[in-house]
Amino acid sequence: MNRTLPRLLMAPAVVTLFLWMIVPLLMSIYFSAVRYNLMQPGEKDFIGLANFEFFFTDPDFYASVSNTLLLLGSVIAITVVLGIARRMDALCPSAFLLNFANPSGLIQAAVGFYHLGNGNRDGARRLFDRALARLERYPPRYAGIDAGPLRASVARFRDALAGGGEPPAEEPPLIGLSRSPRGDA
Repeated sequence: MNRTLPRLLMAPAVVTLFLWMIVPLLMSIYFSAVRYNLMQPGEKDFIGLANFEFFFTDPDFYASVSNTLLLLGSVIAITVVLGIARRMDALCPSAFLLNFANPSGLIQAAVGFYHLGNGNRDGARRLFDRALARLERYPPRYAGIDAGPLRASVARFRDALAGGGEPPAEEPPLIGLSRSPRGDA
């Protein structure tokens, strides 16, 4: 197989990305070695590593670095926890916290009704199928949500659309909350 043509076709993109990366890097290195004043842009004195010495001896530098690392670590930790919670829904659908953090069945039902309101019957039916697949995992009252009436209403709309008929004349359902604090009554 000749790889010359694909490489030639990719070359402009690779060169552009290389320049997009290398030019700011070289400019950063250049400006870190000169004294540059925005009020006098024509005067650039070479000072070598004096800018780095200024930063490392500034008492606020280490506080800034620690705050940046704390923020970075917090964002990574939150992202990992929420990402695991998102994937755990498929592995453990009965876990209250994980399902509460991922109400995708409710969202798919709501988006299905939105599509139906815009005349997209096929898209609404597909979303109703997905919503019912998710909502059927739960008992009629779960996590503070009355899932039974919602499932029944979504199923009526889905069945009417699957048969090629008109959707029911009823309004899309409102999501009701149960009185039980745990939602399992």
